[in-house]
Amino acid sequence: MKDQLLIYAGKEQYYGTYSNAKPMNTTIKEINERRRSIGLYNLGYEDWRNSILYPDDGEY
Repeated sequence: MKDQLLIYAGKEQYYGTYSNAKPMNTTIKEINERRRSIGLYNLGYEDWRNSILYPDDGEY
């Protein structure tokens, strides 16, 4: 929710929740520390997980 409000205000995300928003000027390590502090997985985990669970996704 915080990232969404920041994006609407034209500011940089804090937790890196949205992958389609403009790039962040913060290091991956710092973003992952922020995410870990509120119980989120590391940045990129969801993409990795989905590639394992759905390896043929997108191939028709």
